[in-house]
Amino acid sequence: MRKPALDNFLPLWYLSNLNHVVPLHGYNCCRGTTNRYVNWFIDLLSRIIMVIWRMFMRYSQGWLVGQDGSEGYMVPFEICIRRGGTYQVTTSGPLNEDLLQSFVLCSFAVQRVLHDLNITFEPFDCHLHFPLHRINGSGISCRLSFTYALLEVLGVNLRFSASAIVLTGDINLNGDVLPVGGIAQKIKTVRAAGFKYFIVADRQPEECNFMIRVHHLKDLIGGRHELDTWRQDE
Repeated sequence: MRKPALDNFLPLWYLSNLNHVVPLHGYNCCRGTTNRYVNWFIDLLSRIIMVIWRMFMRYSQGWLVGQDGSEGYMVPFEICIRRGGTYQVTTSGPLNEDLLQSFVLCSFAVQRVLHDLNITFEPFDCHLHFPLHRINGSGISCRLSFTYALLEVLGVNLRFSASAIVLTGDINLNGDVLPVGGIAQKIKTVRAAGFKYFIVADRQPEECNFMIRVHHLKDLIGGRHELDTWRQDE
């Protein structure tokens, strides 16, 4: 599973690779064609920019698993937040109104749960991106995965990286995790993709040996619940 490069979100003048030409103050500066002082200055400037960028921007990548009755499919998505915003949500890629409304719900659910846990965070702006040219996405099962990636991008301590697991389930504003349909096909798809864990609602009737069950968003947050309190099917 390839994690997209962070420099896709950076300004053009950020030096992500010193071997590449970088437009800076109207000059084309490249290692090997300028003196060592200019190269040192560009290197230092790029490091400072990266530190500042990390203070205000965070990134997460997650997975949706879907099914159309005959086969399942994996859909990657990316989230980037800018700290100090006004909770504005922007999007790119082939997502529909259904997915956008689910994402907005997830954002409010995350804010409410973190408030209940006294976990502080700054107001933020958020961008949701689907890198594929075309996706077949609808329904409510995307919400648990969106929520987990939002928790990660806000810096909450989680058990797993969002890019390393698959989640499917509905949520409400209270943070309850609810069962969804089509799990049998999704289990086959997740297993075929090689993921070790598949997180679903506690009340999901289907079973498999790599499924982890949760009943509330609080169960996903590290530091409050030990891993052995999660219900994992044997």
